[in-house]
Amino acid sequence: MGKGLTLIYRDRRQETGDRKEPRFALIVSKSVDKRATIRNRIKRLLSESVRHVLLQITQPVDGVIIASRQLVGLEQAEVEKRVIELLKRAKVIDGTSNKRQAT
Repeated sequence: MGKGLTLIYRDRRQETGDRKEPRFALIVSKSVDKRATIRNRIKRLLSESVRHVLLQITQPVDGVIIASRQLVGLEQAEVEKRVIELLKRAKVIDGTSNKRQAT
């Protein structure tokens, strides 16, 4: 269900231009944890999770993923699962494709 994550996104299909790939920004504020090392770890986990899911996103979108305290202490697999659930709920990716190519 994407617990601990908020997604704000904008569909760019109607725009003209060269950039058709999806783009995401990640926000992990001090309210998540006061220690920069913890915030940076969460940001790295989110970045890796989004990188794994990018191939499933076929539409050009700009997105911002905002993390909350619920992500502190989670492992990569759980964070990736939550990112996928969040993007499915927003209909940025469909629920049928689980293919992942090596990058």
